Amino acid sequence: MTEQVKRKSKLKTTLALIITAIPLAIGGALLATNPSKDDYANYALAKVCDYPNLPKQVAAQFQQACKGSVAPGSGLFGRDTLKNAIASKTEQQNYLFFSTYKTELFNRSFTTVGVFGQFVTIGAQ
Repeated sequence: MTEQVKRKSKLKTTLALIITAIPLAIGGALLATNPSKDDYANYALAKVCDYPNLPKQVAAQFQQACKGSVAPGSGLFGRDTLKNAIASKTEQQNYLFFSTYKTELFNRSFTTVGVFGQFVTIGAQ
């Protein structure tokens, strides 16, 4: 083998390794950062706390719960109860590299995609 043929062979091998390693690294990062349902519940709780059009019958309770100003024994629910309620109304579809979440709340349906540890709400009906 000539020196030039050896260099070309080494270059092809290096290129093949790079082409294989990049998708594996991206896939590994996607897999490692696929958000959990608990992560989504925290995200959704923050969104609900900022939601301006809450039904009047629950708006005051939600505002108190979101601020964390619920007194024990007051009969009102706190952040954890609200978070658990959101989680119980959410259906997660895990696709390994990303997840979708469909939440039915206040007679509305919210669809959210979670990928790379982030959430994007793509539909609200």
